[in-house]
Amino acid sequence: MIASRPHWSEGLLLTHHHLQQQDRYHEGRVDAIVGALHPIPWGLAAITIDEAALARGELVISSLRAILPDGTPIAWDGPGPGAAPSRALSGPGIDGVARLGVHLALAEIAIDEPNLDDDEGGALRRFRARTQPATELTGRGPPATLEVLDPSPALLLGDEARSGQRSLRIAELVRRPDGAFAVADDHLPPALTIAAAPALERPLRRLFAAAARRRRHLLEGCARSEDRVEYRAAELDRHLMIHALGRLLPALRGLLEGPPASPRAAHTILAALVGELTSFSGDLDPATLPVYDHLDLRAAFAPLFREADRLLGIAVEREVLSVTLRHSGDGRFSAGRLDPAIGAATPVFLEISGDAELGRGEGLAELLKIAAGRRIDALVRSNSRGASARLLRRPPPTLAAQVRTWSGPKAGLTASSSGGERGRRRSPSASITQTRRSPGRARMKVSWEAKGPA
Repeated sequence: MIASRPHWSEGLLLTHHHLQQQDRYHEGRVDAIVGALHPIPWGLAAITIDEAALARGELVISSLRAILPDGTPIAWDGPGPGAAPSRALSGPGIDGVARLGVHLALAEIAIDEPNLDDDEGGALRRFRARTQPATELTGRGPPATLEVLDPSPALLLGDEARSGQRSLRIAELVRRPDGAFAVADDHLPPALTIAAAPALERPLRRLFAAAARRRRHLLEGCARSEDRVEYRAAELDRHLMIHALGRLLPALRGLLEGPPASPRAAHTILAALVGELTSFSGDLDPATLPVYDHLDLRAAFAPLFREADRLLGIAVEREVLSVTLRHSGDGRFSAGRLDPAIGAATPVFLEISGDAELGRGEGLAELLKIAAGRRIDALVRSNSRGASARLLRRPPPTLAAQVRTWSGPKAGLTASSSGGERGRRRSPSASITQTRRSPGRARMKVSWEAKGPA
């Protein structure tokens, strides 16, 4: 409820009650406006913890910027007015604890009790009084000494009572093997900015790099015409993946390199990315993705990062690995050392270029012997078949981006993975030979349809 505006009708006869009521009125009004415009206007904005002091067994917050849940801004940069006193990291409730939470606390305004810290070590009070010089801004009056009030925040550790306090969890400490404390690098505080939560910023940067890398790999497999990327009907899933990543990558970059962004904005963008990528997986309903929880960022973000990593690794259809076969003489073409991913690929397609007679009839498949390089000589000597193959008159949709034309003298062969050759594809080389030499042969190219990510 907003405090009432003070009213006085006796000229300049003012009391401190009038001024305090004026403060309450303006603070309540600003709080109501900001709360309506920004549903979550509080949290940690920046923090620096003195790690050398931690090693000595003392908690010192060198600098901090935060807004408490009641709208009170707290900030300091080094020792001075408004800074929370340091705390010793020993004593009841601390000794023997492996993980220790740290809260920034400020006493609530009391109605019937003093709100000014009396420096006698009693209950926490909201304000601390001090004096400071003040000048008259127009320069026409003499300077004066004013008594001012600063917030009197405190650091509460572990399970220390926080009743009657407005508090904010700002850090967690973990005990090292030597017994000293260190800052927990996996802690996610209720933060106003991503920079105030390194445990959120790090996975966001890793995800951005992985998504950018994935999109580049997908584009490498697309056909190009001058400055345009061509998409075929059979490559709809590839196009959708590229589109989803291309739309969201600038937003992710803006979070990390643009003006300070909030974790809530990061959650919205990350949930949108995961939601779009679920179209490639039938085992996740985007309606079940976690909503943003300012008090528990880990529960809000961990499932999204896990699913984003998994979905980015899903292979889209029509991804292929291509290997050029080089003519090694005596009618043989060899691939040399192969990509290890080929071991899991199926099926295998051969693109053969040559004279018009090469592709006539179904006998072409019978003329080829396909085998691991170390076995090709034995197959030729024994006139054995090797891996089976059949002739394709038109290219499969899988190769639409890799094979620009499939007409005239070109013919296609697909080599199945059945038979004795399947278990021997671990060989570091592969060779193809033809028992009857054709004078018009120009080149041979083999493409494996990969099931893993590009």
